[in-house]
Amino acid sequence: MVENLGFIKPKEFFIEGHTDSVNQILLTSTEEEFITCSSDFSIRIWDLASYELKSILKGHNNCVNSISLSEDDNILVSCSKDRTIRTWNLKLNSNEIFANVSLEVNYVLLSKDIKYLAGSFTNCDLGLWLFKDKVPAYSIKNFFFKTFKTIFTSDNEYIITGSNISAIKVWNISENKELQIITSENKSTTFLALTKNEKFIITTFDIVENKGSVIVWHFHLDKIFTEFHYSNTFASDLTASPDSNYVLMSTKNDKVYIWSLITKSLIKVLLISNIKNFCLNITKNNKSILVSGVEKVIIQPWSEDQKQENYFLTTEESYVNCLVLTNDNIFLISGHDDYTIKIWKLATKTFICNLQGHTDAVLSLSVLPDNTKLFSGSRDTTVRLWDITRKIQIAVFHNHSLSVRCVVVYNNTPYAISGSEDCSLIIWDLENHCEINILKKHTSGICCLALSKSDKIIVSGDFENSILLWDLIKKLCILKLNTNFLSVNSLELNQDDTLLYIGLKKGFVEIWDLKNDKEKDFFRNKGKDYFRNEEIMCIKLLNNKNRIVTSSDNGSLKIWDLIEKKIKHDFVGHENCISALTVTNDDKIIISGSSDGNIFIWKIPNDQDPQKESLLHYKHAKCLYKTNDKNIIITYSQDKTIRIWDTKEKILKLILKGHISGINDVKITEDKKFIISGSNDCTIRIWSLSNGNLVSVLENNMSSVKIICVDKKNEVFVSSGGIGNVTVWDLIKMERICEYKIHNNDVRSIGISQCNKYVCSGCYRNTLKVWDSANGVEYFSMILKFNLSSLAFGKNCKYVLVVSYAPRVYVFRIQYFH
Repeated sequence: MVENLGFIKPKEFFIEGHTDSVNQILLTSTEEEFITCSSDFSIRIWDLASYELKSILKGHNNCVNSISLSEDDNILVSCSKDRTIRTWNLKLNSNEIFANVSLEVNYVLLSKDIKYLAGSFTNCDLGLWLFKDKVPAYSIKNFFFKTFKTIFTSDNEYIITGSNISAIKVWNISENKELQIITSENKSTTFLALTKNEKFIITTFDIVENKGSVIVWHFHLDKIFTEFHYSNTFASDLTASPDSNYVLMSTKNDKVYIWSLITKSLIKVLLISNIKNFCLNITKNNKSILVSGVEKVIIQPWSEDQKQENYFLTTEESYVNCLVLTNDNIFLISGHDDYTIKIWKLATKTFICNLQGHTDAVLSLSVLPDNTKLFSGSRDTTVRLWDITRKIQIAVFHNHSLSVRCVVVYNNTPYAISGSEDCSLIIWDLENHCEINILKKHTSGICCLALSKSDKIIVSGDFENSILLWDLIKKLCILKLNTNFLSVNSLELNQDDTLLYIGLKKGFVEIWDLKNDKEKDFFRNKGKDYFRNEEIMCIKLLNNKNRIVTSSDNGSLKIWDLIEKKIKHDFVGHENCISALTVTNDDKIIISGSSDGNIFIWKIPNDQDPQKESLLHYKHAKCLYKTNDKNIIITYSQDKTIRIWDTKEKILKLILKGHISGINDVKITEDKKFIISGSNDCTIRIWSLSNGNLVSVLENNMSSVKIICVDKKNEVFVSSGGIGNVTVWDLIKMERICEYKIHNNDVRSIGISQCNKYVCSGCYRNTLKVWDSANGVEYFSMILKFNLSSLAFGKNCKYVLVVSYAPRVYVFRIQYFH
């Protein structure tokens, strides 16, 4: 993918942003800029609207832990692992050391009147300085394991601290004493925030049995105002919105939770693309959330129309096994462990009645096309037919010998199919209330079914992970799918019956091409579950063919984009396994039921707005200059991108995206037509230098591509990947020629002779070899006594030039080839 940026012209020419973790984000009072500090030893000032890097503040010689900004935006204070506290006058462009300290300071904060500077030390003490005099006022012995946050109140009378061992402490500064408040529940905290109106202190409490809580304390009344819960993750930062209406928490699995202090509820979970969140901030209008992570800051637009809306139905803690909607979306019907079938009116969210008759748990439900009848399967081994209008049982079918796990009714005829733990499928006539046929091929209990829209085929899955495709006209099994060896929990067919969607254990979704009998796609959530792998319990295909809904045993409910292979929405509310799932025909509402008896009705919100990222590399960039235009440079990085810049105009012209892992090497062909890139994603990509379009993708046999070398004739190139392997490629046909095992260790450098006949290569153990590119025959080999960095042939192939890491250049004369 190519992003054509047009004219983006910073005042200074920067090609990379932070190259290590971003530890804190501050917004200036005008919110025209934001400031970041990083483990790359630097502080950077950015334009919020354009996301341009405006300046870099350098002075620390180790990780910058924290920064604090005065309210007039003139004075910035920073602390570092180099054991210094520095002050920066942003107006005068000057800086100086405020204090050399004997211990590392991990957090600093200026009071609002710039009278005090607070700093928390790694020995858990809290130091307080008189800022203008640069002298210590006093030290507070906290006896904390680590102080996570320090906050001054607006009148500068109190300082609030929080840690992960001791409870929140509030100190009166002028009297130098601790106040006995926030003691009603002596819970420790991992993060701390104070609302702008100073009404609430907010803390996080991580983590007990994979669950955590955000506790909102009424500061002046000294009592808990409300408590929010989260699970399967760790908090990474906490803040309150400037209007004191929202609480925001970033997590280490790439999410931002937003709770409303007005409704005391979770209103949104934002998904932040693989940033490994550390800290966050929010603008005064609540429309932009800044989240930092490894080397970069994401600006995520946010608005109220994206908020999560749901309605909660209680079923008296009876396990919800299945859910189904009538085709007109009027009735919601649920099956439970307490042997009942419950009917609800969806529009009013009201309970109508119980259907009783089953003598064990109701495991599956299916509604007939006319919306008047219901078919059910149960652990009592029976299937039953019900009249929804009259709310009575019509018929009972007894032919199964074990639990009936799944049922489905035909779309065009009054037939139904049931799948049982007795390994059989039975086709039923619902008008004559009799068995038509029995299908046997499974060797294990059947757990899920998917029926085609034409009623001609059905797909069944069992507990031994077998998936069978049946011809319902011939009543025969016509195909056994050779799928991945993971437990199958759910099946769904697309509208034209060509693709099968399979929900599997460990959070995987598999898409199977039924027409060609092969896997089309196989993917999973790339976010982190810190406690265990989730298991996909249910899967539903939305009418938008590119999106599916999945539910899991850890209580997660997600909407996936199948093109991007990304989660677009994450609905949080369930705390237990989501065992049942259904979606309205208009794709506006999702209904989920869980093992704790709860049913949630979710309105599908608008998609998140696209995230805004810096146009600079966010990992160390490497440069190429070999283009026809001396002003054009090409850079690449482990951030997976290649960028083309005009140094004269200070313009970023193109961003080349496509690699899904870090880029290790990039070369330009001699005729300046192509860019060739090699990546840890085991591919080589060939791009057009003139417009950045992707020309070809070459697979490298599941091995990372470390080094690339292109010949002078624009005919071949070679690459290294795998331990000691070197591959020769045809540049004209853009295909592999051959692959050789040349070394026993990783290849560090490659060169090609001008005639393309010979290749020289050097490996990690400093072995230098010259060999024939056509057959891999070795002509020359020697062990070097130094660490090899790069190498190349001389023009006449009589010499090999080798550069060491020292650095020194060595010239080897090759007297002859055998």
